[in-house]
Amino acid sequence: MRISKSTKIKIIILVLLILTILFSIYIINNIQILNNLFGIKIKQENEQTLPLFSYVVYDNQDKSKIKVLIKINNEQGIEYIEYPNGDILDTNGKTTIAIDYLATENQNHTFGIKLVNQEKINENLFIDNNTIQETVLGINIVTNMLGYKAAKIEKKITMDNYNDIYYKFGTSENWIKSEELAVTDYDLIQNMLLDTEGTTTTITAKIVNTITGDTVFVNSEKLDIDTTQVSESINADSLIKAIEANNIKTGKYEVTVADEKYNLKIYNIDNNIDMSINTSIGVEADVGTANGYAQNMIVLKVNGDLSIQEGTKLTSYTSKDGYGGPKGMLIYCTGTIINNGEISMTARGAKAEGQNVYLWKNATGNYEYVPPTGATGGNSVSANNTGITGNNGTNRSTGGGRIWRK
Repeated sequence: MRISKSTKIKIIILVLLILTILFSIYIINNIQILNNLFGIKIKQENEQTLPLFSYVVYDNQDKSKIKVLIKINNEQGIEYIEYPNGDILDTNGKTTIAIDYLATENQNHTFGIKLVNQEKINENLFIDNNTIQETVLGINIVTNMLGYKAAKIEKKITMDNYNDIYYKFGTSENWIKSEELAVTDYDLIQNMLLDTEGTTTTITAKIVNTITGDTVFVNSEKLDIDTTQVSESINADSLIKAIEANNIKTGKYEVTVADEKYNLKIYNIDNNIDMSINTSIGVEADVGTANGYAQNMIVLKVNGDLSIQEGTKLTSYTSKDGYGGPKGMLIYCTGTIINNGEISMTARGAKAEGQNVYLWKNATGNYEYVPPTGATGGNSVSANNTGITGNNGTNRSTGGGRIWRK
């Protein structure tokens, strides 16, 4: 019997349909087996991403007994671990091993790792400042120029109860709790925060276990400091004229304008500045005390562009004892100021006698100035009250502050 071409096509389609149905039934009946197979494969791939030998330092206060947690992982199993001194730890084919070990800084410690059905592998443990920065706590220098330094401190791993990060400069033992820092070279000099040679500073960071007191320390490289500073007297037509002089250097100046004298503390930076970390300029010697007035006006002179990034604040130092800020802050920029952040003197009112601040002398001979008397302050309230806001300043006068009773 002869089969027509159209009939052959129909038979082929029918056979394919039957095969498709049979394959679908097989897949449905064996879906769990397939899931298990794929699941095992995925699990193996994930396990293979774990390093054979890894470690973390959790205390290096004693450089001869640095506390290290070592982890060894292998999916095929670990027969034994040979310590640097030759001792053997039988591990009975376990796939993950954690070891507490005491290491010495800048010394090689070689571990032998015998895997199941494989040759022994040697792994070296070497602890120095660089390895700690890479694995535990890193100091990222954001800006390092003569005149201005900024850095962020990064916790690179997760360790239980290691939450508090501190930093300090130079030989100081004054630890500051923060994960970022920004400071001028001049303030480092004023606060005596340099290394012993007096021309560099080193940032040291630490992370502390709040339960055990275990501590990990790490140092940055030495940062060069601009130690050039002057102390001069200047006569000028205005404050701006005094500051714009090309020979102005970092230092303290007594500036006389008309019948007024001003003590300026000038920070002269010959670079573009890109601020991405909150920056406070000045030191305790600039502000008021229980027995004295604020001493200096802060002047930041940037010979270039000044960019302030979003979320970043530029302000002046304020008294740690509550006596306000310096006698004002002036920013002089020869290039472009791009302020996507905040320039603020909130809560920086100075404890000082007022005076005319002659900013600029017009061609007519009169001055653009800040008058000595500001707006009326808020009424006195109790110390636990938020206070009453004073009046706003007018005609360039300062605003009235809030007054509390102690």
